[in-house]
Formats: sequence, structure tokens, C-alpha cells
Amino acid sequence: EASKTNSKIIAIFPGLDDTREDVRKILEEEKYPGTIRNLSNVEDVVKFALKCSERYPNVFIGGNGQRKIIEITESLKEAISAK
Repeated sequence: EASKTNSKIIAIFPGLDDTREDVRKILEEEKYPGTIRNLSNVEDVVKFALKCSERYPNVFIGGNGQRKIIEITESLKEAISAK
């Protein structure tokens, strides 16, 4: 799914399970032409999203771990309100 979004960058991070290598292999098999960034934790994702938001009009964060997505969302809200 992600390879079909036409994104210049796809950042992958562990959610419920750490499937980053599986995702990377699928993206490579589908000949994804963009950059694949490997992030380790929520803090990395938040920093990356904030950095990308300065350069790109849209940033999509998706994953298979609902708790992680909520944690990322809350951290982004805090970071944005602190600006």
C-alpha cells in the first residue's frame, strides 16, 4: 500500500511487532523509487515528522500499533503547541 502513495520518503518504525525488514523487502520488490528511512522509536518518528512538515505539505504516519500511533499523535500535539 505505502509504495503506491507516490511519497518521496517512507519512514518505517516498529509498531506491535518489528516488521521493518519485511516492509523494506516488500518496498524493494515493488521497486519503490523513494527513500526508505528506518526509525527506532516514537521520539524518532516525532522528530522526523516535525522535520518533514517544514518541507512537505502533507505527512502521513501509519502503522500497525494503535498504541504507538496514539503516543506519536500526543507527542506531536505537545511539540506543536510548544512552538
